[in-house]
Amino acid sequence: MISLGKLLLALAIAIGLSAAVPANAQQLGLSDAALDGDVVRVKSLLAAGVDVEAKNKGGYTALILASESGRLEPVRVLIEGKADVNAKAVNGATALILASSRGHADIVRVLLAAGADINAKAANGATALFISAQSGQAQVLEALLAGGADANARAADGHTALYLASYNGHFDAVRALLAGKADANAAAANGVTPLMGAAYAGRLDITRALLDAGADVNAKTKDGKSALSLASKNGHTEEAELLRQRGAKE
Repeated sequence: MISLGKLLLALAIAIGLSAAVPANAQQLGLSDAALDGDVVRVKSLLAAGVDVEAKNKGGYTALILASESGRLEPVRVLIEGKADVNAKAVNGATALILASSRGHADIVRVLLAAGADINAKAANGATALFISAQSGQAQVLEALLAGGADANARAADGHTALYLASYNGHFDAVRALLAGKADANAAAANGVTPLMGAAYAGRLDITRALLDAGADVNAKTKDGKSALSLASKNGHTEEAELLRQRGAKE
């Protein structure tokens, strides 16, 4: 039903990540201090001239590691120490993408305020918006949308963040995206809409929310499938009945 989900899953596995061997002892000390939340030590190392941009073999800086691990104060100190908020690891992941994937909304806001590129893409094309929708990080989505993320940005296959959240059953994420003006009728290249994804996967509450938001109950894919036919095929009787009540045609 979706190819982007596989790409994002691959990224989630790849960014589970950060145990790569450090580049040098200085980077190890700074990274360890950041990961431990030891702000005093982070400040001391930076004052001693430790390279804030040193990377381990996976390309992770202390800022990327601290952002992924939810260490807010070290993140702030590293940014004050002129850490590059848009540095990329070998797999293309940035501090913003990793913080988003882990649900660290407070760090996401700090990174955005410091100039993090909200549209940065990992090597597989995943952005902070897509991966937070995929993983159901509603507060992160709210922070990204407030920071200017396009709720209707599309992946290469035309799917949107709303589709990802709908298909994967993340109700709060769906609500956040709809509140951020996500298009309930945005169709991928094959004609699949968020409503079809929700109906196919048996997401009753999300199906209802999308219908309430104006999703076209009778939209069709390129090969003629509808939300009703997809729900019925997969045995989702409650979803099918709801769709009929809202005007779906057999």
